[in-house]
Amino acid sequence: MGSFMLIRWVTLRVCFIVLVVLELHLALGSRSINPLLRGGEDDGPPFWEGLCKASIIPHGYKCEEFNTTSEDGYITGLQRIPEGLSSSSGVSKNKPPVVVQHGVLTDGISWMMGSTEQSLVFTLADSGFDVWIANTRGTRFSKGHVSLDESQTQYWDWSWDEVALNDLPAIVDFVYNQTGQKLHFVGHSMGTTTPMAALSQGKLADKLNSVVLLSPIAYLNKMTTVGGILASDGFLGEAVCYRFKQQSSHAFGD
Repeated sequence: MGSFMLIRWVTLRVCFIVLVVLELHLALGSRSINPLLRGGEDDGPPFWEGLCKASIIPHGYKCEEFNTTSEDGYITGLQRIPEGLSSSSGVSKNKPPVVVQHGVLTDGISWMMGSTEQSLVFTLADSGFDVWIANTRGTRFSKGHVSLDESQTQYWDWSWDEVALNDLPAIVDFVYNQTGQKLHFVGHSMGTTTPMAALSQGKLADKLNSVVLLSPIAYLNKMTTVGGILASDGFLGEAVCYRFKQQSSHAFGD
């Protein structure tokens, strides 16, 4: 067996073990999971009460919960921080709206992992922006569908293509209609792939003022690391994401 094949064999076995351990941990000991995955500190509201209650309102910020429905029936959660804490950032109908979109294997809470001084969404709110936090379909704040349930295989039959063609336009249209203004968009990781794909199809451009791409991902054919290639070939990210969502939903009673 060649060295590459040996590395491939070992890596795939390790990936399998990681998936098994993750599934057992979530199924048997999920309540000991890092509190961050449940929406914040140990004594804070649980995440199934919503992102606003879990991680925004406890910091003193106003927050509003909304839902948007895509053309293919997925209902995604959207949170709005209409104003900051500083006196100069009060409510105004003319505040520039900005949508922030997280990356793969996370949700909107990823923007609040640091302190309020380090968090982009809180900094934007304090700087006078009307902040909207988007959550990708299938994540804990966006599990709804008009006819499917997350326990059904058909519910998970999608990729970032559908997010780009269906979810993102629904979110942008909703914010545009709510504010009456063109908006700014900030994406991270997969949150950059979807707007690039949507824009390449002629969508969104008439409703956007600017697009900021953090760690943008457009092509994967330049990867050279063995681990990255194997993980991509084996759809490791999709497998871990699916198992985590499935088991955490069951364990937390979401």
